[in-house]
Amino acid sequence: MFMRWIKHLILPGLLLLTLCGCANSSNMVVDTAGIQELENQSSQADYHLPITRLDHDLWRAARRLGWAMPYPIKPDMDGHYRGKGMMPDGRQLIVDAWPNENDTDQFTVNVKIGHFGDAQRQAWYLSKLREVLKGDPMPKRGLNFTKDDVVKKDSQP
Repeated sequence: MFMRWIKHLILPGLLLLTLCGCANSSNMVVDTAGIQELENQSSQADYHLPITRLDHDLWRAARRLGWAMPYPIKPDMDGHYRGKGMMPDGRQLIVDAWPNENDTDQFTVNVKIGHFGDAQRQAWYLSKLREVLKGDPMPKRGLNFTKDDVVKKDSQP
């Protein structure tokens, strides 16, 4: 009796769920204006904002997509940013950003996913970064968990 249930109801239901319910859906809304595909299978875009916004916003864009990236991302001596992260499927995410030499309020971001690149998801990240940069900057709290940071100024003698 139990085998009849498995044979007639459960197995076809699992097969139907596998074929229809677990298929990849392409619900990525991507604004591809200004995004260039490069020869090394990476994607690149220019943004007209101060580059200091990238301290937190490179991470925020990856977080909103559900991708892993260490936080915060700080620039090197030349002002170049490099963030490394991980896609949910295990591929490596590399985000490079650098200021433009001619304009101080403009920077370029280059994204590469995996060894061979993924143009659709790279454009998705750059589109999400543009959306994050249009919003308010992330507040810098600067808490180091010392007594001076935690104790309110009104309660001190």
